Amino acid sequence: MAHRSQHPVPVLPVEVLQLCVTLHRDLADATAVAVRQSLAGAATWKQIVKVMDLAESTLKTHYSLLAR
Repeated sequence: MAHRSQHPVPVLPVEVLQLCVTLHRDLADATAVAVRQSLAGAATWKQIVKVMDLAESTLKTHYSLLAR
């Protein structure tokens, strides 16, 4: 069975770009929430680094309001 998306297939390249930008923003928001919830749930930055495969300093800078 074929996968059916909620969005119609974009026709113009700019529509594809707009969809990509929207998805990127949504994913960034979801990632920030997940980082916040992980820290609130007693995860360490080292555990988050392992999952996200980024430098701890990069993550702390990017999520500076979440740093504890």
